[in-house]
Amino acid sequence: MVLLNDADTCELLALMSGNLISSVRTGCVPGIGTCRATDVISVAASSVCLVNFENEWLKPGSLIIFTGRCNIDEPYFKSVKLVLDNAKMHEVYYDEHLLLPDNERFINGIGVQAYRMMYEGKLPPIAEKTSLGDIICGTKKGREADDERICFVTSSMPVWDVGWGYELYENAKKMGLGQTLKLWDSPYLD
Repeated sequence: MVLLNDADTCELLALMSGNLISSVRTGCVPGIGTCRATDVISVAASSVCLVNFENEWLKPGSLIIFTGRCNIDEPYFKSVKLVLDNAKMHEVYYDEHLLLPDNERFINGIGVQAYRMMYEGKLPPIAEKTSLGDIICGTKKGREADDERICFVTSSMPVWDVGWGYELYENAKKMGLGQTLKLWDSPYLD
């Protein structure tokens, strides 16, 4: 469930189905189109049937956005700028993988291919990567050259569901959709 509250008063604005909001956000792209000679590729595929990419298919200057898993050969990860939605969150995910038995480590989850390469010393650690916040705050650069390829790994930050939920809430109000749920006649204050 997603609860939307007024930022000033904390009044409950809406109670929404979180699974529907999340599925609209991440599942609206059922897969990927052809990636050859494409500028932007969004990978929103299921973990059950992974999509495969080869480094040479991906043109200079391309951007891949991972909201789902896929297989890309190692030369790709060694040749791109890896940008994370939230580096601290990915550090936690990485550390959680280290707690798993060796045969279960780095198998499931978005970004596991890069995590595995970091663990094997083939890529620098997460702390050295660029996060979206770094780019927004100007502490690190985003694209530094027209031909630079970028891999953006996003692991479903819940704030996106809240933002998308608020947009849906505002549109539903304008269209007269939804229903009012009465929680109380007046708030109880002791």
